[in-house]
Amino acid sequence: MKKKVLIPLDGSNRDLISLNFLKENFDSKDTEVLLLNVGDIVYSHGIVVSHLISMEEEKAVRTLERAYELLKDYDCTKEFQFGYVDKTIVECSIDYEIDIIIMTKDARKIYIPFMGSVNCKVVKKAKCIVIVLPQV
Repeated sequence: MKKKVLIPLDGSNRDLISLNFLKENFDSKDTEVLLLNVGDIVYSHGIVVSHLISMEEEKAVRTLERAYELLKDYDCTKEFQFGYVDKTIVECSIDYEIDIIIMTKDARKIYIPFMGSVNCKVVKKAKCIVIVLPQV
């Protein structure tokens, strides 16, 4: 049975760390991959700002497509959703019956000793293995 791996993507260089880790440690024949990008819904004075939603979707399409191309040997699914990042990651991991989530922590000086809040919330709430990689 194939392992199901979820990789949340935000369009940063951290995405490459997660994708390369997958390629180095998981055989493409034995792995299904869910590439997930979560967009924030933007409100202004209680109204959803539609042009910002379009921009989020365009950015997500580019981010997901780049990752998809890097993993062309893998059985990949691309998913874009709006919502709270941590909650959406956990919900997708349950909905898609994910075995492993692979994330990379932010290494900006202020965060070096800690994982970011999204990583911490996912580790705390996930019902599967979560691998949090360092950004070096």
